[in-house]
Amino acid sequence: MDDVKKEFSFLYQLVDYCYQKDLAKRIDLDQYQLSTLTLLFRNHVLKNKIAGRNLKRIDIIQNKKSLQDGKLHLASF
Repeated sequence: MDDVKKEFSFLYQLVDYCYQKDLAKRIDLDQYQLSTLTLLFRNHVLKNKIAGRNLKRIDIIQNKKSLQDGKLHLASF
């Protein structure tokens, strides 16, 4: 936990800034708790990056009454 501030300095500073700005008046957190939050946010960001890379297509399904056949149409991009 001592190295989190050094290893992930940008994210730690961001977490600390948001804490000081919004929560410091209501909640007391020490350095270790901020480090834990930093690691949780890092884990969340990494999961979202990996999940975002797996998306290779977008499917759009539309059903319009103006279409003559009245069927569902699928378009992939």
